[in-house]
Amino acid sequence: MTQEISSNNFQASTRLDDNDFITDPRVPDPENIPEPLGWHLIVRPYPVADTTSAGIIMPQSEIDFMNQNLNIARVIKIGACAWNKSSHTDKDTGERFNWVNEGDFVSFPKHKGGRRKFKGVSYVILNDDEIVERLVDPLVFDNSRYEIDIPQEDLETYNTIYKKDSK
Repeated sequence: MTQEISSNNFQASTRLDDNDFITDPRVPDPENIPEPLGWHLIVRPYPVADTTSAGIIMPQSEIDFMNQNLNIARVIKIGACAWNKSSHTDKDTGERFNWVNEGDFVSFPKHKGGRRKFKGVSYVILNDDEIVERLVDPLVFDNSRYEIDIPQEDLETYNTIYKKDSK
């Protein structure tokens, strides 16, 4: 007796790997991005470039590995309660301050945050304490092995903002 195996369409699903959640950085941010609530932030991750500045084409396995392990992103929006603790105040004036601002480049650990797509653009929703560093130079991790794919316009805007804030 031959038993026919029926397929269940609901069991078949397509798993998106981590690299499917990184959008080409030249795609502009859509309008009306949702507001993060509470202590959350919305950041946009940047991918590793597939070709180095020396013209070396990186193997896809290396790009995938680096995209999963090197999480560099630009802060898009900050929730109203982010860094709203007594320890996040200026010791002299007592005023609250953010450790990062919208437009800053930051890094965060590999398995942190919720990955979302909004109007085809990838974002990560993080808690304020999941940001591990603000990158003064978003290309700080560059070396001859890999490079971050950040459009020149984003770098110019960021450097203009950072220079203005650091004066």
